[in-house]
Amino acid sequence: MRISLQNFILSTLIKFTSQSKINYNYKKIIIHRVGSIGDTVVSLPAIFSLKEKFPDSKIFILFCNDHLSFNSIKKMTSSYIDGYYEYSLKNRTINNIIKILKEIRKEKFDLWLSLPQDLSNFRQEFRNILFASISSSKSIFGFRVNVDKKIIKYNKLDFHENEKIRLLNIVQELFSLKLLKKLPLKQYIDIRNINFSNNYFKSKNILNSKLLIICIGSNRSPNKWNYVNYQFIIKKWLLNKGSVVLLGGNNELDYSKKISEGIISPLFNNFVGQCDIYDSTLFLSKAYLVLGNDTGMMHIADLLNLNIISIFSTRDFKGKWYPTNSSSDVFRPNIVCSCFLKNECSNRCIDLNKKEKVWELIKKKYL
Repeated sequence: MRISLQNFILSTLIKFTSQSKINYNYKKIIIHRVGSIGDTVVSLPAIFSLKEKFPDSKIFILFCNDHLSFNSIKKMTSSYIDGYYEYSLKNRTINNIIKILKEIRKEKFDLWLSLPQDLSNFRQEFRNILFASISSSKSIFGFRVNVDKKIIKYNKLDFHENEKIRLLNIVQELFSLKLLKKLPLKQYIDIRNINFSNNYFKSKNILNSKLLIICIGSNRSPNKWNYVNYQFIIKKWLLNKGSVVLLGGNNELDYSKKISEGIISPLFNNFVGQCDIYDSTLFLSKAYLVLGNDTGMMHIADLLNLNIISIFSTRDFKGKWYPTNSSSDVFRPNIVCSCFLKNECSNRCIDLNKKEKVWELIKKKYL
């Protein structure tokens, strides 16, 4: 009864704040996406496909991220995004929200499109719909009006709809779009800046060998593969005359030092904490193989259509955050763990992905 009432409230709120039919004459569109850098990256194909549908429209995005991520997203998408609004989850005060809302209202958007999380609850959806409804946008679409919490009772071993495909489907169904199979992100990075990574790699003699880039980092400890596993793979790769680069953010400095300990080679470089996401993307574009856990850089590698081996724990639905390109492989334990949808894992289920099995696949496919 409670959930039925919640769904009725959401449906009623949307009914009184939005047009019921799609209008194809939108001049200004704002897209709202909540989440981390990975959440934002997997939404880019949907955003780009919308731009293809409305090439003459001005498209803005509203998302919550830290400052570095925000600036990197701007650099990566400035060729097809006309404006950006950001609010920080760490500093989400009433004054900041009012300030952003005033800026948005000035633009008088024709369409507000939400690209929501599929597990958002009533409180989150109500808040987001209310925010959209007072934004002065003429039309509002994309919100979930079914907050049935039974979704978390799905079989935890079943495959879940991939998040990138789910967001593409939202846009496709609303605007009758052809499904975009992949976003060729390389076409939308300023090619002049690629010289930065080219010159640096040449100075380190990196581009003369097969480059393995390892993307480490996660906001959640269950998603971190034990550092000894990465050490094992790195040493094996170096023995086969390949080069290795570690990429990650400032919060992974200690983790990267553990991985780097005892590895001495001119073909090994630890760039963790030295590059923002955009510069890391330029480096990533040179990779022969990308190895890492569920992280934003892995999702960027997927959009670049690179060779990927991803290491997953069981804290999230199987398949939801997997890379989707045909050159990717995934390791994930086929078990149900206590860390499901939680931020801690006492069992370290991710380490059930054995380093020997991962190396066996690498040797078979890439050496």
